[in-house]
Amino acid sequence: MPGPGRPFRRRRVYVEDLRMVRLRDVLPGLLRIGTKPGPGELVEGRLVGSAGFDFMVAVEFRAAPRNGGCVAEFRCPVCFSRRRALFIGRGQRRIGCRGCLRLVYRSQGIDPLARAEAQVRKLRARLGPFDWFVGIKKPRGMWWSTFDDLEQRIGEQEDRVVALLDDRWRLLKHG
Repeated sequence: MPGPGRPFRRRRVYVEDLRMVRLRDVLPGLLRIGTKPGPGELVEGRLVGSAGFDFMVAVEFRAAPRNGGCVAEFRCPVCFSRRRALFIGRGQRRIGCRGCLRLVYRSQGIDPLARAEAQVRKLRARLGPFDWFVGIKKPRGMWWSTFDDLEQRIGEQEDRVVALLDDRWRLLKHG
């Protein structure tokens, strides 16, 4: 509870919780049929959704350095930086980029132990179910080099989990 000497702690808002607006969803509706904007052009239009939001967005076209074509990017209405995606804030009253809305990815709040455990689960899932009689079997169609690499990475991550658990135990034991 905020009060004297106690700052207001803002609840984290995650990227995954908000509606993302991508260029591929918006661009066909902003361009007139038969028009092809060139580098340096700015196209503005309204972004209207069935959920009741209504925003003005700007799409800037710039020269692509490698292929000679054009790259389309949103202009953030708050900071005016070029972005590939914009997000519609809570209450659908604001639209902005990830930085302006102070959005973070859910994975940025995970502690190192949970992250290492999740990595072990993810790698083991690629190898398929564990058989207690045979152990880990190479899945059909997987190259042996890939299988050996996965086994090595699982071992490294398990060692990391053990080291993190050991550190945590040492902190609990010695305070």
